[in-house]
Amino acid sequence: VGGPFKNIIDDDDDEKENQIENSGENQVLESLKKSTNSPRRAQKELTKKSLQFQPKRQNQRTAHSRDRRLKIQTAIKSATDSVNKTLNAVRKAKEESQLERARQTSRVRDQWKEEKVEAKEYYSMAEKSRREILSLQKELSSKFRKQKANNNRNNMQERLNEI
Repeated sequence: VGGPFKNIIDDDDDEKENQIENSGENQVLESLKKSTNSPRRAQKELTKKSLQFQPKRQNQRTAHSRDRRLKIQTAIKSATDSVNKTLNAVRKAKEESQLERARQTSRVRDQWKEEKVEAKEYYSMAEKSRREILSLQKELSSKFRKQKANNNRNNMQERLNEI
């Protein structure tokens, strides 16, 4: 058995329980061989010793099973919590990533719109300036031509007057 239950569930536990059972029975048999030679007394001792030994073994096995079961339940709960936390963290990270991407896209879109508005304003201002310059140029050109024409006329008039 591997994974998160590796340290909790061992295949050797059943073997250990069997060894405990067998060692207890062997101790009873050895003590009987030493203590008596009569079969009847040995039978009584064997029954008495096995009755004393058996409840102890059942209590040990029950306590051991209960401990083992609790350890397994705790490990399963811990692994489940860990998996749930991991899955929730992944989901939350994905959602946050998508939200951040959406925010960033929105910021870029707003920035692009602002730049577009600024560009329109700039080009409209540039066009207005160009028209004003053309208007001034026409006006100055017109004034210059009028003045030149007036100068030419005045010069002609003076020459005519001189003659």
